[in-house]
Amino acid sequence: MYTTSAEKFTGGCMMLMRQDDCGAAFLGSCFLVHEEGYMLTTSHIFGENHENLCVVPYSPEATDFQTIRREHVRSIPVEVIRVDKDRDIALLAFDVEADVVMPDFLLGNTENLRFGAALVSLGYPFGFQNMHHLTVVSSVVSSKLTSPLGNNHILFDSRVHAGDVGGPLVSVAEDRIVGIVCGRYCPMADGSSIAAYSREQALDTDLSYAIAIEYGIKLMEEEGLEVI
Repeated sequence: MYTTSAEKFTGGCMMLMRQDDCGAAFLGSCFLVHEEGYMLTTSHIFGENHENLCVVPYSPEATDFQTIRREHVRSIPVEVIRVDKDRDIALLAFDVEADVVMPDFLLGNTENLRFGAALVSLGYPFGFQNMHHLTVVSSVVSSKLTSPLGNNHILFDSRVHAGDVGGPLVSVAEDRIVGIVCGRYCPMADGSSIAAYSREQALDTDLSYAIAIEYGIKLMEEEGLEVI
């Protein structure tokens, strides 16, 4: 059931890093949303510093065993195009020309997403430990909440790691992306304020949350991009 979704989206899920003289430092995950090299992610993983960002494409076949690698990796420079701080999302784009092959019918919506619906999330959970391998995790929709700031969030029953943040949340039934993974759900902050969020507060919960993909689609439309 999950194989089709996993294979469709693994090629577009990448590591977001910051390049400096010493190499590339891992920041989180991001994913392609447009054939011209545009990507979505969460904005808090790179903060106010928009300089020297890059991505590392995923390359192994889905059936291959992935070798654990801790060395530096080859990267593609990206730039920040738009940021929505209130919703903690950002639109990025390749800063160089690159060949991008996109699947059809990529982005969905959360309107008809039902409690208990099957999901998969993709990301690089151990990127901060320099383990550069993609992981696919299955879950279900646990709840759909609107935060005090008016942001729509999807709660799902898996414990995401810091490196997963910024990756896609996919509806298995629709085979489309329905959210951007934001982190472990924190009842105290209610997901309404990144400033109030801390990983320590959320360590004891088994739930994670993603912000609805509609906000990412809005950023794309503001940039004049066709949504597929």
